[in-house]
Amino acid sequence: MAEIFLVRHGQTASNVDFLLHGRTDVPLTTLGAAQAAAVADRLADIGGFATLYSSPLQRAAHTARAIGQRLDLSPVLVDALSELDFGEFEGLTLRAIELQFPELFARILDANDHDFRFPHGETRREFNQRVRRAFDEIAARHPSDRLIVVAHGGVIASTIAQLTGGEINDWSRWLVHNCSITQVSWNGVGEFTLHCWNEVDHLEAVMMLDRD
Repeated sequence: MAEIFLVRHGQTASNVDFLLHGRTDVPLTTLGAAQAAAVADRLADIGGFATLYSSPLQRAAHTARAIGQRLDLSPVLVDALSELDFGEFEGLTLRAIELQFPELFARILDANDHDFRFPHGETRREFNQRVRRAFDEIAARHPSDRLIVVAHGGVIASTIAQLTGGEINDWSRWLVHNCSITQVSWNGVGEFTLHCWNEVDHLEAVMMLDRD
């Protein structure tokens, strides 16, 4: 089976301010760049990676380049690994949406509403299907390789929710920290093992420096 290490990108200012920036192409913060270097060191310690995939959005691509420099791998950019398109809600907080668009906010909270479309953005069904196809194709392309995929919180949460057979819109259960590692084995069809989720031990020193 493919052995896939899922890495969320480093911190952005949008993460700090709780802004919905899916397709908005925001950069890493200084801390985010340090997190990228730390996760690169951790993955270099593990070693044995054949391929490195990434979302093309700069927060992910920057993280992937830091990893690639340590592992001597060039990131392969895959559009389908991009975050959910929040459409006209890009740049808003959930609180702002609740106050300005209460009826739409109620639909956002309904995990069973797969066809809710963010205004001029994606539906959750479209997003989940796009993400699943991307990972199925990656796993099928690398049936016995160890590889890295750098993506976004929503992409990783959707992937794990789908693979574990739970409610695929219950992303809150599977949200991961910036530059965390989630490791799975997957044959691209049905067989799946979750080895670790949201591992952040490698970030401890970076976070201590940030607190100082």
